[in-house]
Order: sequence, then structure tokens, then C-alpha cells
Amino acid sequence: MSLAVAVAVFFVGIDWAAQSHAVCVMDQAGKVVARFTIDHSADGIATLIRRLAKYAAAEDIPIAIERPNGRLVDLLLEAGHPVVPVSPNAIKTWREGEVLSGAKSDAADAEVIAEYLRLANTDCAWPPPTATPPSRSAQ
Repeated sequence: MSLAVAVAVFFVGIDWAAQSHAVCVMDQAGKVVARFTIDHSADGIATLIRRLAKYAAAEDIPIAIERPNGRLVDLLLEAGHPVVPVSPNAIKTWREGEVLSGAKSDAADAEVIAEYLRLANTDCAWPPPTATPPSRSAQ
């Protein structure tokens, strides 16, 4: 399965939580260019979108998150970001292979999610393109 994001300039991992979200912005080479936390609020999400706009156009910054839906995902999509839902189990397995110390924190998880997106280079952006099923004719 091909997992390619069209010309991604930066990769973002978001470790979702009920009150606040850890964010990691990574460049194409895997260098972390920003780490920060946003509140789970309209202001927090607006701040995230504004901060990301300083790096590149929204369509060039895919965002991986362990949720396929919700207000955060909706607003990121509305802003033009490709949003890639990732399985929490896949991230857990990836983290176990990448983080030798076994240490876990929200900021570290956001970095693992960004790295997973960068290396998997996914084109599984949400929402998936809608397919129109072929029409059936009555015979």
C-alpha cells in the first residue's frame, strides 16, 4: 500500500487529549522545528492553525492524529490541512520500537506521531474521497 503525501513540507503529530493537545512540527529531514501545547478550545485550535500557517500552505502540512473525527479534525480540514487518522495501537507499537527508554509523555507521543507520518509518508488523508457506486439498471 502506497502511503505518499503530495509534496509535504512539514509533518505534524498531535497527541490528542480532552483538555489540551501536544503538537510536534517536523521538517522533511526529521528535525523537530516546534513543540507546543494548545488548549482544546476554539482559541487553542485557531492558535494552532495560525502557527502552522507560518511554516507553509495548509495543503503542504499533513497532520496525523489518533482520532478520525471531532471539532479539532473538522477545523483542520476546513483550514485545508490533510488530516491522517492513525491507530493508537500502531503508534504504541511504533513508539516501542523507536523510544528505547520506554518513556512516555504527551510531547514525546506527538513527536512519535509526526515521525510516523513522515516515515510512512501517508496519503490516507481523511476524509477519504467519495466514490460513487456504479448505478444498477433494472433488467
